[in-house]
Amino acid sequence: MGNFTIEIHFPESRSQNYHEALKNARLFSGFSEKPNILKISGIEEVFGRWDSFSIVLNYSVKWAGTTVYLNGKALLPYNSAMFYNLQANKTCYHNYCEAFDKAGFCAQFDWGCSRVNYYLKSIAGYGNKWYKEGAFSDGKWVIDKGKLIAVMAEEARKKLAEHCPAFKIENIEKKIRLLPGTITLDGNWEVQFEPMLTESGIKQIPVGIDFIEQEQEELQAKGLMPSVSFPVQKNDQVGQEVIDLSKIDLEKLSDEEINILLEKYREGKITGKPPRWEDVPF
Repeated sequence: MGNFTIEIHFPESRSQNYHEALKNARLFSGFSEKPNILKISGIEEVFGRWDSFSIVLNYSVKWAGTTVYLNGKALLPYNSAMFYNLQANKTCYHNYCEAFDKAGFCAQFDWGCSRVNYYLKSIAGYGNKWYKEGAFSDGKWVIDKGKLIAVMAEEARKKLAEHCPAFKIENIEKKIRLLPGTITLDGNWEVQFEPMLTESGIKQIPVGIDFIEQEQEELQAKGLMPSVSFPVQKNDQVGQEVIDLSKIDLEKLSDEEINILLEKYREGKITGKPPRWEDVPF
């Protein structure tokens, strides 16, 4: 967990919300008046007094003369992305604190942290593919695990997840170590080429790989997502290769079937709108 500091310097204001902001700022030990400066060292105090922090920040940034400093750097102009990142981190950390298996809470996520999700863990579906980070060597594709770690660490930094009390870069590194170091280019993979000018003319140089999804060309021609292997056979619509969630009668599905459908939709493997949670017959 990195060192975290935030300061909110805000002037006196005629706003009707000024006294509310001042009252909540006084709840923090690091607040001083004339001029109004709220200093918070440690993410735990932000999470612990989240409502008061939200009031001070979101009121004061609307007033001319307010400056917010994050880890010693002025946010000019102020960007609300900082607040929403902190809010998402607070929610996840709350769930971590409520979990019985704290050691396994972060490990349940693809990359060891719920906030680190730039790369898609599955080799199929749409998204940024981890296996594309690499280079050719002796007829094999070698995964650049160092780059994967660097990109995920930068994602954690930008999302402020690195300041979460439960965050450990070792969790990410462990997940990446479990990935294969090389990929043998069999019939499941397509080599990507780019033209390059050489002394002997223009040649097609291999620069990357892509996983060949089952029946991909045929389904793309129809404007559909790649085919899905769905193991549940209790419903005719569920048994189809390409599933449209909007046409499925949820009342006829078991809890297991519903869970599988939702998981497949999150993976981007089926079409149609997902069911609203309030419509799921649990």
